[in-house]
Amino acid sequence: MASPTPTSTSSTSLSSQTTEEKRDHRPNQDISGASTPPPTSKSDPTFITWTSPTDPSNPFNFSPSKKWRTTLLACTVTFVVQVSGTMLTSAAEQINTSFDVSDEAFPHSYWPVLSWNLGGAAAPLLGLPLMENFGVRWSYMAIYAVLIIFIIPQALAKNFATLIVTRIITGSCSGVLANITSGIVSDIWRDGRAKSFGTSLYIFALLAGLNMGPVFGSLVVQYTTWRW
Repeated sequence: MASPTPTSTSSTSLSSQTTEEKRDHRPNQDISGASTPPPTSKSDPTFITWTSPTDPSNPFNFSPSKKWRTTLLACTVTFVVQVSGTMLTSAAEQINTSFDVSDEAFPHSYWPVLSWNLGGAAAPLLGLPLMENFGVRWSYMAIYAVLIIFIIPQALAKNFATLIVTRIITGSCSGVLANITSGIVSDIWRDGRAKSFGTSLYIFALLAGLNMGPVFGSLVVQYTTWRW
């Protein structure tokens, strides 16, 4: 009795395997039998890719002088807007006299500083994520322009309510401008001593501005009125 040859079994299995591979690599078909193209992958537009590690448009590849100019400018703005937030603490008596406000029943003189700080605390929750989506540079300049514009009606306010409303708006702008500085430092400096020093400089500008506000405010009140 002749035994079955392994060659025929092997060729049969190879043939069936080849058929399965062809079937697995056929184009996608729907129920009607029409072929559909395979799905294509789309790049995520929320991520920025650079053409090479030395791409000059990458902020990490900016020259050291440009990085330091950007860092010092952002820290200076942080210092200035924080000074503006606490300067009015030295002018409480003048403001109360100008608007006929009394602190006997309630300390209304706290409202100018409180309104600024409330706006500065709430606005970054919305402003900072939006700046990441629309770009930090142009958003930064636009917010700074709004801050300057609304300082004018704040200085020319005819009643106490106008002063408080404009202080909320300018405080919101200052909160975004002051807090985005840390993001700017992180976006242009790689990890190392330069980044640590830039971050420390930002913290110094933030705290120094808050504490120097009453000092500058006292000088203004001594030689002129609170509107300046």
